[in-house]
Amino acid sequence: MTRTDILASIEASALVAIVRGNFQPEQVLEIGHALVRGGISAIEVTLNSDRALEAISLLEQNLGDNVLIGAGTVVAPDQVDEAVAAGARYLIAPGLDSACVERARRRGVPFIPGVFTATEIGLALANSPSLLLLDEPLAGMSPRERVETVKLLRSISKGRTAIIIDHDMDSLFELVEHVTVLQEGRVLVEGPPEQIKSN
Repeated sequence: MTRTDILASIEASALVAIVRGNFQPEQVLEIGHALVRGGISAIEVTLNSDRALEAISLLEQNLGDNVLIGAGTVVAPDQVDEAVAAGARYLIAPGLDSACVERARRRGVPFIPGVFTATEIGLALANSPSLLLLDEPLAGMSPRERVETVKLLRSISKGRTAIIIDHDMDSLFELVEHVTVLQEGRVLVEGPPEQIKSN
């Protein structure tokens, strides 16, 4: 599966299940089986979990034909190498580290940084990402700032996938082509903005 195929699969899944905590790798495999039965097609194991690399390897060996296995909380270049060696096919980070981006690029693995501030978004764009994860980019802004930021986000999203997590639905409707509304981890509704507005 190419880097482009992986990004397309993550985008199509609309939901990445995150496994974090003090689980034995065998327990993570059981969780993985349950997630697949529930229709999940992308699973992330955070590297700050116990024995995360072993869990990633076990998931990839047993479920890798049916689900994308990735590593989360990737914050150092060595972790990029370790996660890829364990079988991770994509990497998610809580922020942007240029050395991690470059290492992942050399390894041919998508690196998805979570960005929050305008500075982080700018730094992420300097690394030419195919996919951006924007965590509440409109939070705490005045109405005027929101309008300007929506214009900016619309322009920077061209030619790339942007996954935006936010509570400002009116602004999101101006930005996105597809909306997934979650409540407590359950999908309530999903579809184009027009459909969601009328629901």
